[in-house]
Amino acid sequence: MILKNLNSFRITLILVIILFNINLIFSATDSDLSNNNMSIQINIRDTAELKINFIAVDYTSNNISNFISSSKENIDFINSTYPLAKDKFIPIVSSNINFSSNVGGKLNQIEKLILLLRLYSMGRLEGKDYKRIMGIVQEGWFSQRNDTIKGYSLSLLKTGIVEDSFRHGSAHELAHTIGFPLGLCEEYLNSTWQKQDNIPLFSCPNGDSNPDNGNLDGECLIYPYGCPTETFERLVPWLNNTNSTEIIQMRNFMGPSGNEDLRWVSKDSYNYLLNKFSASEDIEQSNMIILVSGLIDKNGTIIFNSFYTLNETSVLNESDPNGNYSVIIKSGASTYYTHKFEPIFRIENIGGEDEDTNVTAFAILLPFNNSVTKIILQNSTTILAEKNVSNNYPNVSFTTDFTNKFFNNTFTVGWNASDIDNDNLTYAILISDDGGLNYTTLALDINQTNLTIENSFLKNGSNYKVKVLATDGVKTSEAISNSSFSIQPDPNIELIFPTNETRLQTNNVTFMYRTFVLNSTITNCSLFINGVRNLTNSTPIVQDEIMNFTKVLVNDNYNWAIRCGDSQGYIGETHTYELNIGNVTTRIIDILSLEEQEFGKNVSINVSLTMPENVSLVTLNITNPNGTVYSYNLTNISSNVWRINNFTDNVNGTYNFTFYVSYNDNISVSGSDIFVMVEEITNLKYCSILDKENTIYYLQKDVQSQATCFNITAHNITLEGMNNVVHYAENSKGHGIYTIGYNNITINNIEIRMNNKTLTDNRGIYFVNSKYNKIANSTLVIKGANNTDVRNHAIELRNTSDSIISNNEVISYNQRGYGIYLQAQIKENSGNNLVEDNVITTYRNLEFGVYVHGVNGGDSTGTNITNNSIRAYGFTSYGIFIEASGPSSTDSNILQEDSIITSGTAHGIRIIDSSHNFIKDSNISASNENDVEILSGTNNTFLNVTYIDEFVSGNFTRKWYLNVKVNATNGSDISQANVSGFNRTYNQQFSELTNSTGEINKKELIEYIINGGNKVYYTNYTINVTKSGFDSPSQSVNLTINKYLAFTLSSANDSFKYSIKDNSGNTVAWLGNQGNIVLKGSCFSGGTCNNPGNNSFIIANATDNHVAFINTSGDLCLEKGDCSDQSISCNPIRKAFIIRNSSGYNMSYIDYDGDLCLIGRLYINAL
Repeated sequence: MILKNLNSFRITLILVIILFNINLIFSATDSDLSNNNMSIQINIRDTAELKINFIAVDYTSNNISNFISSSKENIDFINSTYPLAKDKFIPIVSSNINFSSNVGGKLNQIEKLILLLRLYSMGRLEGKDYKRIMGIVQEGWFSQRNDTIKGYSLSLLKTGIVEDSFRHGSAHELAHTIGFPLGLCEEYLNSTWQKQDNIPLFSCPNGDSNPDNGNLDGECLIYPYGCPTETFERLVPWLNNTNSTEIIQMRNFMGPSGNEDLRWVSKDSYNYLLNKFSASEDIEQSNMIILVSGLIDKNGTIIFNSFYTLNETSVLNESDPNGNYSVIIKSGASTYYTHKFEPIFRIENIGGEDEDTNVTAFAILLPFNNSVTKIILQNSTTILAEKNVSNNYPNVSFTTDFTNKFFNNTFTVGWNASDIDNDNLTYAILISDDGGLNYTTLALDINQTNLTIENSFLKNGSNYKVKVLATDGVKTSEAISNSSFSIQPDPNIELIFPTNETRLQTNNVTFMYRTFVLNSTITNCSLFINGVRNLTNSTPIVQDEIMNFTKVLVNDNYNWAIRCGDSQGYIGETHTYELNIGNVTTRIIDILSLEEQEFGKNVSINVSLTMPENVSLVTLNITNPNGTVYSYNLTNISSNVWRINNFTDNVNGTYNFTFYVSYNDNISVSGSDIFVMVEEITNLKYCSILDKENTIYYLQKDVQSQATCFNITAHNITLEGMNNVVHYAENSKGHGIYTIGYNNITINNIEIRMNNKTLTDNRGIYFVNSKYNKIANSTLVIKGANNTDVRNHAIELRNTSDSIISNNEVISYNQRGYGIYLQAQIKENSGNNLVEDNVITTYRNLEFGVYVHGVNGGDSTGTNITNNSIRAYGFTSYGIFIEASGPSSTDSNILQEDSIITSGTAHGIRIIDSSHNFIKDSNISASNENDVEILSGTNNTFLNVTYIDEFVSGNFTRKWYLNVKVNATNGSDISQANVSGFNRTYNQQFSELTNSTGEINKKELIEYIINGGNKVYYTNYTINVTKSGFDSPSQSVNLTINKYLAFTLSSANDSFKYSIKDNSGNTVAWLGNQGNIVLKGSCFSGGTCNNPGNNSFIIANATDNHVAFINTSGDLCLEKGDCSDQSISCNPIRKAFIIRNSSGYNMSYIDYDGDLCLIGRLYINAL
């Protein structure tokens, strides 16, 4: 039987009543919290249920307690700030599994998506109807994987991950997923907020109280970030002041990860969540449900995961009616169920900007039954992927017998599985500690038929069961262990101090350790030295705290270990650590291996001693390739490090060196190593001086410097970055790349980063007194302080001309730190530079995207700024700023094809004392200021520049393009037609003949000119077109944007004509059978027609008075009426000269009073 209609019912959850817990005075009808003065805590009778599974990611049994405490803090925060009815917040903490992220190195976008997808799938396979899944990782987990964020989420998956270092992390990331296509927005970066606010069919429900001006409120961007809110101190549990009556200032949890004690919930965020949790839910009933998941890219490529059918009978209908993608479940030829959705190609991060992606993940729970034959995923037009459903379910059963089994260590479970349809099978393994009432997923999508289970996360118990799910890609079968079994893990012990292979010069030794066991008590711990029990604890053992034994040992070699027992009788024991007391070991030297060295460079060679006490002398012998030996006494530069700083030589080859260390007790040791010295190094592995003219240097790896990294001291040098990273100014003032007085420098394909909140005047790239340079294909990320004028510019060219800055990405977080700074000082030149194809973003106050500046007589003219994308988000942060200070010049710059967006109180373009600038083909948008500001300066022209408003006190011209095309009624192009244009005062602006395509050259016409604050308009324009043999149309155009005018010329095509000719026999006019009159000349009416001239065609009345004529020039004179044409009919009421067609209908006439009538057109200047 095919089920065509699902039996469904709707569960509607209604907010019944709100009871206030605190004594405040409100209107009896006031149910909107948004107009109250503070966030308040309320009791809600009914809302939707929020069931969350918190999963430990990459923890060990030694630190799982950090996850447990972090989960509790996150749960307490959600309980305190989310508007959920009593018992409707259901958190489940899964601390008894070892979920591995499988991410070791750099965390990329695909790994982020797959990790969220695995978390969601593992949580939902447990059958507990989780609404959200939240993974928690240890503090520093992201930075260890080269990412600066603290957490992320994907709203379509309803899953997120946060570090365990801040209590509002889960509330923050989960809030992104409550709503579609997004929930609450970020409140610490305006760029991210605006990006989220511009999502189609969505606007941010929080952070914009202005109201709805499309910007995150400025007060939300003030440290410690997040929108301000306030509450009673006694309502904040972690402040532990329940008797306080104080109102305290807080910040919304949609801010960044820091300042934990200041986080609360704002009014707009609370109201939004309350609205969502109070909304009705559409619950579908079905025989079972299916989890459909996978990856999808923007091109429509689909990668399906294995699907799992679940023995659940209801599912939340979350189909999006506006979605362009559908999952269609087919039952034969019929459609059993359709779910629409819209992929979200964006990852929401906390602690950084959101990431746009080309790939995204999806996981959808849908109704299912045994009649289903195919599952299809398609967009609005095309089937992208489909999966056929086999007829049969897999067979699966355990091979492990669990009868009367208990496990003290890791254990392995095995099973057999088969499939009649010969489908490939994958498996998921789940474990229960309560006899099968509740399960936790241990492994997902594995191919083998066994799994080894690590029991150090499992608590002691005797009611364990395991379950295996076998899926053929869709249909899923399960097997459950035949009986319960017991888990009794040994205590876990970590040795803290002394570390392995340590040498101590004291005989009084403190041995430190830490122990932990789940659901049991540590009863005793003992210290074993050289395999013999030496000491047993005399004080109670505190789990997960550092404990110690103290023992006096004589000088000798030892090994040591700790053994602990618990109240269940189980014993844990560590590996042994090696320890030496008193003796000098032979392994005392740690030599820093040197990279390849270069002639003339001062080489530093370090040695580190593991026994630095009582050292009398450290010497170094160096033997060069020719056998020459150099000897040095080394200087002690720290507690255990000796160094030589100034060794150099000029012999190619391998240098051998040996350290000799002498102690006060007459014992000496030595250690040796080698390095290579060459004449020239072009493959760079560290920061250095680049001083070889006409040389290309290649950066081989990421490098870092305490101050300046690369100092260029020669002409014609190229630094090829090869996508490697330069970290500079880590402790002292300096620049990423610096040169002064050298030309023809090329920087290519490099990433330059600074992250120092205290230093000032540190440029990413800084060229001084230079020319003919190129900076290309590079990324600069400069992060500095936000409370001072730091001047940490990303790129600065000072007194540097004729250079190119092309195809770079510039990101700056510095107050008064500019993206690109072109400055000329005191009679120096910084002109004729090209800035093109760059993406420039600044985030702090007084940060300009591009700043062209002349100072004290400097000349910074002729800059070309082309095709740049500039975003400036701080206050008074102009997109492009051109300024001449003092007797300087910043004239004659060209800005074209640029896109500029600013927020705060900042103009898109600002020009001061600069003239003859030409800005064209660009877009400018300033959120809270005039888009354009020009203060003094003359002949500044804007052509085809889109913006809304300007302030101009100098001289300014705004122009637009006009394009004209002329064709005939049959669509063919007309060449040699005259197109002329006149401004509003009818001054001719142009006159031009059309080319072979019927077009004239694009015209640049003035809309208005501002001079000294007075605005004079030149529009509207009148455009005329004339062409012999055609009519002469005219159009009026109001030129406030670019305009395209099309003219279609009509020509007379009468088959029979009455022609009038001049003395030479040339036709000067004709009257046709279709009612058209075509003249070589013009038409005049309302005067007298007494002087027709010789050889004219004359119409006279009965008294021989001339009432009309056509002379030999082709001019038509009419004494009465006018020169109008296209009459409906021409039937004269008095005697007239008449033209009729072959059917006898009157087509035109001129009567004896000289009045003209014609059904067709009157064409002038047309022969």
